[in-house]
Amino acid sequence: MTTALDEKRKARLLLLHKAYEATNGGAAGYFCDVEALGNAVGLDRDTAWATYDYLRGEGLMEPMGAQAAVITHPGVVEVEAALDNKPTPHFSMPVVLALHSQNTQIISGEGHHVSQAAPIFDQRDQTVTTQYNAAGDINVGAMKTVDELVTALDALKLDLRAAHDDGAISELVEAKTKTPLLEAIEEAKKPEPDKNKVLAFLDSAKLALGGVAAVGAIVDSIGKIYEWVKQHTL
Repeated sequence: MTTALDEKRKARLLLLHKAYEATNGGAAGYFCDVEALGNAVGLDRDTAWATYDYLRGEGLMEPMGAQAAVITHPGVVEVEAALDNKPTPHFSMPVVLALHSQNTQIISGEGHHVSQAAPIFDQRDQTVTTQYNAAGDINVGAMKTVDELVTALDALKLDLRAAHDDGAISELVEAKTKTPLLEAIEEAKKPEPDKNKVLAFLDSAKLALGGVAAVGAIVDSIGKIYEWVKQHTL
């Protein structure tokens, strides 16, 4: 007989696994929207946050802003053990088997099965279908000037528009991401730009996209531009 505690444990692993999927296996620059993750595994808002709070308390996830979170390295280790049908310190074998019984899309490392299923996030706002070539063919590592920085940010705006047109992100998500990018551009164009403001705007843009796998390349490019700004004088 399944108990309420059993259901809680299953929900914890399902949410953690979705965070693993949404961040491409815990890759740098990827974030998860906690409520969207919960919705994807059938949890209401309050249950999603309670489940996340447990995972955070155990060091398996950590916050990245008010709504966003990331899976930690210990979290990745436990998910990948579960994907290999092994019990973990937090999840017993019956819980691990319950993960495999779900109709989920498993995106993992070598040797793991990949099945096609529903998108990671609710389609009312975003879907998981396409990876966009963020910033076109611009090589962020080769940028040398502020003008090139502005060009790269302008290219990201075009990629956001393409993602919206394809239905990968909603108009609201596009606007919330585009606005700080525009603010970063305006700040960078000033005679004496404030580097900290540009960095803060880039952070806001990255968080606005949450952990939408379809635009992971855009998030990754924002992260690379962030690192470039940190290392250069504007």
